[in-house]
Amino acid sequence: LTTLILGIVMARVVSLGPYIPKTEDAWVFAKPSAIQALGVMSFAFICHHNCFLVYGSLEDPTVAKWSRIIHMSTLASVLISTLFATCGYLTFTGFTQGDLFENYCRNDDLVTFGRFCYAVTVILT
Repeated sequence: LTTLILGIVMARVVSLGPYIPKTEDAWVFAKPSAIQALGVMSFAFICHHNCFLVYGSLEDPTVAKWSRIIHMSTLASVLISTLFATCGYLTFTGFTQGDLFENYCRNDDLVTFGRFCYAVTVILT
């Protein structure tokens, strides 16, 4: 479902991007308010409560396998998060809100379907 949601957000970069007014200094990130992002970056990948369950489910649990799983899953999480952030910021630049779906109109059927997919993902995890 995440790839479907990402596809929806990417489609909206192309279809909505030209209609959103651009903001001045939209690509300057060294601002005093940037410090607020540290909290999000610090806690974005906390999943220690699942570690024992995943490690125990390995067929032959070894440190090498566990290390490979940790590195691959963290890399995948970083890539997906970066794609979402980049697509959202490319579309809305300085008008981007913390919740990406809050940027889109309530009557946008494609994005509403994306919201539904996100809700299903949250419910099932």
